[in-house]
Amino acid sequence: MSAAQFFAYGAALMKLHPPHTTDWSQVARMKWIGLVPGKAFDQAKAEPVVRAELERVPGDGLSAMWDKLPTLARVANGWSMNTHTVDLRRPVQPHLVGGRR
Repeated sequence: MSAAQFFAYGAALMKLHPPHTTDWSQVARMKWIGLVPGKAFDQAKAEPVVRAELERVPGDGLSAMWDKLPTLARVANGWSMNTHTVDLRRPVQPHLVGGRR
């Protein structure tokens, strides 16, 4: 998906589901690229430097994700296990995961 398609989809979603007022800082950042809640996104209307960055950014983002992949989680028995962010020694609290007390 291109950046233009991604942000056009985001703009369409924001027409249906406007951002919350507490999202004001993100809304302000999005305006820089021409993404305004309630309006359609048209990359062609953006400044040339913004258009160039929007063309470049999907490839850079994908590359960054591939670079991070080897260190995301340890591999144990062929499984990628992110165990350093979950304390598996603590018992599960049933009331926290939808169970009954």
